[in-house]
Amino acid sequence: MDDGALTAIAYVYIALWLFFIYSFAGVIVEMIYCWTIEYRGVIESRLGLLYLPFNLLYGTGGVVITLVLIPVFDDPIAVFFLGMLVGTVLEYFTSLIMEKAFHAVYWDYSKEFLNIQGRVCLKYSIFWGLLSLFLLYVLDRINIQLLAQVPPAIGLPVLALLVGLTILSIILTLLTYRRVAQRNVYLRAKRDGQDPVMPQPWWGRLVDRLVPDSVLVNTFPRMSLIAEYQELSGHHRKLIVWMPKFGRPSALRVDAGKRSDAQTQLAHESRQKAAKTG
Repeated sequence: MDDGALTAIAYVYIALWLFFIYSFAGVIVEMIYCWTIEYRGVIESRLGLLYLPFNLLYGTGGVVITLVLIPVFDDPIAVFFLGMLVGTVLEYFTSLIMEKAFHAVYWDYSKEFLNIQGRVCLKYSIFWGLLSLFLLYVLDRINIQLLAQVPPAIGLPVLALLVGLTILSIILTLLTYRRVAQRNVYLRAKRDGQDPVMPQPWWGRLVDRLVPDSVLVNTFPRMSLIAEYQELSGHHRKLIVWMPKFGRPSALRVDAGKRSDAQTQLAHESRQKAAKTG
């Protein structure tokens, strides 16, 4: 095997490892963000696959951003804006494909400032730009150095195992989406007083056995397809709330917090009125 082929294999090896690293890291970061900022104290899954701790959007985004931005490595401003563009385009088309193929909405930015069809928005585009800077100048360097320390005799078999498990999980996850869509059609018809028959293909029975409702609703708690299933079936997710507090705030601080909450509520009501009149 010539040097060119070996170099290509090495690039693929590193790219695949980065894909899995960022797929996992994205889940952890998003869970922390949602717990501390977005949903304030609610701990919930941000997984993109069944039974694996990965969200492939982040893995794909990490690798694509790395490959696209390497030519502008010496220009941080270009890295930021190009990273914004690449991440936003990736997020937009991921949302579009999921909605058209599976009638599923993973996220909804329709209430965010400067959004496009609720799929992308300015705030998260800026996050993509900042993430691109951190990715290219910090994470990529650390991860590539760490990967260089792992002997191929260990790295290759582990990578092959991850690839195999991920392919199986993707297949199971996609079949599960299709099965939940069937269940929703059946439950809607039953709710409307009809006498429907639930399809029982072999793959549907397999999904029923491998993916119980408790796993389904807690893995994808905010996905529209699963949210509808929760409403129709009555199988709701287990809400985990943890808001650690240390010490007791002063009376002045409590009063200030109440005023702030009242102002926030007033602003929220104003936005709702503006949306209705608009």
